[in-house]
Amino acid sequence: MNFKIVDSKFRELLLPTLLIVMALNISSVFDTFFVGSFLGENAVAAMSLLEPIILLITVFEWFFGLGGQIIALNKKANFDTDGSNRYFTVSILLSFLASSIMAIVCLIFTEPVAMILGSTPLTKPFVIQYFPFLCGCFVVSTLAGVLTQFIRVDSQPKFAAMLIILANLVNIILDYVFLSLGMGMASASLASFIGYAIALAFCLWYVYNPKRTFRFVRCALAIKTFFKTAGKIIKVGFPAASLGFFQVVFFYMLNIFLVNSLGDIGLTTYMICVDALVISSVVTVGVFETLTSIVPIYYAKHDYLNLNHLIKSQ
Repeated sequence: MNFKIVDSKFRELLLPTLLIVMALNISSVFDTFFVGSFLGENAVAAMSLLEPIILLITVFEWFFGLGGQIIALNKKANFDTDGSNRYFTVSILLSFLASSIMAIVCLIFTEPVAMILGSTPLTKPFVIQYFPFLCGCFVVSTLAGVLTQFIRVDSQPKFAAMLIILANLVNIILDYVFLSLGMGMASASLASFIGYAIALAFCLWYVYNPKRTFRFVRCALAIKTFFKTAGKIIKVGFPAASLGFFQVVFFYMLNIFLVNSLGDIGLTTYMICVDALVISSVVTVGVFETLTSIVPIYYAKHDYLNLNHLIKSQ
């Protein structure tokens, strides 16, 4: 059997997806480097303590974005345009609601959350300073991340990659500028917020692009329809999100252990090691996210020959 079409589609999506994952990971490394260079080792330790909260953004993206994307692609493959648009609409709305609630909770209970994360007298000021703009980041980065997932599978993978690269490039540049000007720990999260706010603004171009195939529909806002659709999105997105949630719990428990056994220096050392490991995961995560964009289409068509080929070739 000729597998040229499925191989071509995989290659088309793989490079932009790898660029997205690479941009995210490199940005994380630069964040740690600049914070450590300008603010010292205690600030890096604070970044490690904040990692479980930052990872929740990825959990939301997988929960609502990936779950909605998989079902929307499945509906589209079956020529169910209304169903595809309904899942797209609810996916974006769920992402907004969940990230907004998380942001409000963290903003109101900043000090208790800082203590729960394991802050010490040396790291607590840095954690608290980082929180205000991080709360804004919850909303803009989650929405930008979910929208770019849909843009990527809507025949615009290069545009999606460009948006994420732009967000992280702005973050890296502003990190250096703000920290070199002595603006403190808050400026590190401000740089991320500005970067993803710009990316989200460009996402609006997609929303108003007449060539797009995913559209917002009012019928998805009916209470019964919304909760039924949301339930299916959460069910499909749970397997991927559960992996992210495990990472959140793992980081949190390890941070607590390091604080109590090695102190802040242990957190600093571990954060540097994590950055090295994160870079090595680029290919694995890129292939995973590429497959999730293709598999639902062939599964909906019961095309198990192409599915089997995809699995074996990876």
